[in-house]
Amino acid sequence: VRPQDVLATMYRHLGIDVSKQYLDHGGRPVPVLPFGDPIDELFT
Repeated sequence: VRPQDVLATMYRHLGIDVSKQYLDHGGRPVPVLPFGDPIDELFT
């Protein structure tokens, strides 16, 4: 289990879309969470 997986799990359960991207001041896309997969086994 990686830290980004734990963060992806917390984001999912808070209703935060981890695939969303925001634009920085230069117009470049910045992902909410570039790496990480939710850990489904924690909440089953």
